[in-house]
Amino acid sequence: KFNLLEGFHVKAPHWIFENLDIQGTCSNDSYCEHAFHIVGKAKYFVLKNSIIHDFNAAIKVNGFKISGQTQFPDNGVIEKNTFYNKNPRQTENSVTLLNIDSVNNWVVRGNLIADFVKAKSDHTSYGTFMKGNGKNGIFENNLIICEMNLPADEGIRIGLSLGGGGTGVKYCRHQDCSTEFSNGIIRNNVIMNCSHDVGIYLNKASNTHIYNNLLFNTLGIDVRFNTSSATINNNIISGRIKNRNGGSHSASHNIIDYNCLSTSRDFSDCSFYPWFWDLNAVDLNLLSGAKIIAQGKRIKNLTTDFCNNNRSQNIDIGPIQYSNNQPCTPNNMKN
Repeated sequence: KFNLLEGFHVKAPHWIFENLDIQGTCSNDSYCEHAFHIVGKAKYFVLKNSIIHDFNAAIKVNGFKISGQTQFPDNGVIEKNTFYNKNPRQTENSVTLLNIDSVNNWVVRGNLIADFVKAKSDHTSYGTFMKGNGKNGIFENNLIICEMNLPADEGIRIGLSLGGGGTGVKYCRHQDCSTEFSNGIIRNNVIMNCSHDVGIYLNKASNTHIYNNLLFNTLGIDVRFNTSSATINNNIISGRIKNRNGGSHSASHNIIDYNCLSTSRDFSDCSFYPWFWDLNAVDLNLLSGAKIIAQGKRIKNLTTDFCNNNRSQNIDIGPIQYSNNQPCTPNNMKN
């Protein structure tokens, strides 16, 4: 239990943290910022198999100036953890459970990320983002639930982002924020119940690859500003894909339905809702797979699905490869 601004301040390489249960216990939410602050020379950081809750930004990653030169903690891994907040954060500070800035080659894999509400200031929060002119980041096999136990009427929640809300110039890598992120991969994720905004937001994110995700009860995907570009394939998407302020994308083999967005949780008009046993409970057992099974596009380096089951030659649309008849139950992550 941490009753302080930052818990672990990691400044050296090759630290591995695992099997921890960490709670922020500050009486004032603004005083519990980070469970982990990873900076400078802390390359090859690993956090796995842990439960972390009740922080504004449970994970904060950024560069740090050492002897006049900024060092960056590249090559980190955050895998198979649970991040959430029990209550809306009563703070004007940034609320982003995984706040990863200005670093390269980070992987966020197999985590449950939920209930990140900012109750003050702009009321806008993120489950996770990478930004600050980093590159080569991967988000895969994560379950992101913007509204799991905290109701939909509190704040605007964005599931996952490359670019976030932007970065101050002095914090961007090489002091260049013209591109917030490059060469990002977003694959095999389930992002749901972000009913007031998008599941995926690209802000100055170039050459992004988004494939085989399920976005349910979200506004969809925004590709924003002229340095943003995306290839979007094999996804099941509520809402829409939208280019904004000069952003661009190409898309194929996606299933998209605006009627699968509902703050009241009435999905009677959602075309793909009846295909699954209980989408709203993240029970993705398949009842009708004609539009999904073997209907996807083959993609280089797409070899496994949400549960790390092997993909076959014939790619299913969405995060689960049903045609291999291997069990995969994302709803169990909620336990």
